[in-house]
Amino acid sequence: MTASFPYTFPTDAQLRGKRVTVMGLGLFGGGASVVRFLASRGCDIVVTDLRDERALAPTLAELDGVAFTRVFGEHRRSDFTSTDFVVVNPAVSEDSPFVRAAIDARVPLLSEIGLFMSRCRARLAFVTGSKGKSTTTSLLHAMARAAGIDAILGGNIGQPLLHRVDAITRSQLVTFEISSFQLDQLRGLERSVDVAVVTNLYEVHIERHGTLDAYVAAKKTVLDGAKVAVLRHDDARVRAFADGFRGTVRWFAKGERPPHGLWLDGDVLRDAEGASVAARSEFRLPGRHNLLNVSAATLAAASLGIEPSVALAAARAFPGVEHRLELVGEFDGVRYYNDSIATTNEAAMAALDAIDGGIVLLAGGKEATRDLAPLAASIAKRVKALITFGEAGPRLARSVRAADPRATVVEVSDLARAMEHARTCATHGDAILLSPAFPSYDQFTNFRERGERFKALASRSRGSG
Repeated sequence: MTASFPYTFPTDAQLRGKRVTVMGLGLFGGGASVVRFLASRGCDIVVTDLRDERALAPTLAELDGVAFTRVFGEHRRSDFTSTDFVVVNPAVSEDSPFVRAAIDARVPLLSEIGLFMSRCRARLAFVTGSKGKSTTTSLLHAMARAAGIDAILGGNIGQPLLHRVDAITRSQLVTFEISSFQLDQLRGLERSVDVAVVTNLYEVHIERHGTLDAYVAAKKTVLDGAKVAVLRHDDARVRAFADGFRGTVRWFAKGERPPHGLWLDGDVLRDAEGASVAARSEFRLPGRHNLLNVSAATLAAASLGIEPSVALAAARAFPGVEHRLELVGEFDGVRYYNDSIATTNEAAMAALDAIDGGIVLLAGGKEATRDLAPLAASIAKRVKALITFGEAGPRLARSVRAADPRATVVEVSDLARAMEHARTCATHGDAILLSPAFPSYDQFTNFRERGERFKALASRSRGSG
């Protein structure tokens, strides 16, 4: 399935006084930013969301004093067919009957990302990929700030920027984490991107894009209008993005020396000539995979005129990103890591590789059809004890027992019980790691809520021994 929603990018004059339906207010601020932006353009706004007013209360609090019509707990077909524009949340599936109804009624579709990018005057640095994009984006932002650049963190990792777009100037830099869903919503928009980074490509989001080829094609559009592309050389899908690219390519890699750029040799980051640039022990970020994120961000920073010494100094001081191998604390000699963002085999396996010492792993969540054999083998080899929870827990437990019948595996229903058992398994010097390998929405609204729950449970361990 390729992107078929036909997005448009109207001017302010084309928006003024028009009726606009906003589909999906959401809980992360993007919907609120859209509503505030449209209100500033004099639009007559209808906000429709399948969640009720109580669930949306945190977002609604941000819109106190903004006039709009509320339609919660349902979608009405007329709001999509008898309107001038429909703003579509990037999470909305392409088989949505309401969006299809808007298209059939010839109602133009808009997106938060399209409205922002068509008006943003700042320099742009796009970061995308299956994993690592949040950390890489945050690292690049920290590097830019260390170099004295007035940088703004945006996209999925930062604050919504649309309602602030008028105040963003040409002298600023926006470091923007961008998803394949958002990239689909920018098709057809001419844009100038100073640097585009692609961290890696795994087989994810197929349920949305339909095929791996469609997902990869969506990711490749990040290079549209880019002057510099920072690409992973040892990832064949990403390496192919260089074919036909007219700008400058900078490479980073793991385990193999690229033609130029940076590469990871064990625990040492080297340049293309083989000289040591930095070592894993110098950074607060755990894991070899984070050295890859550092290399990608450093190359992107160099493309923006930032000296490598400044970039690497910022990277050494960087503490990490919330919910991404976040060290919550050490209580009674046991370290607690929150890696709630890890919803794939690859992400969980990277976490296991990153943590030193004994690991008590908490994993599970919403079932997702995939081969668990590689993850099970990694868990059996690396983990002291596995505590599974949620819908996917039983299948993961079976897979690990099949990989090693001697493995310590405990099955529980939820995260709170998983933490109870984890405490009994962990001893001084161990780490309790939440790296679920599955989505959160069987028992939580999103990975952030799951991570916050883990952190709250971990904090109760302070002094418990």
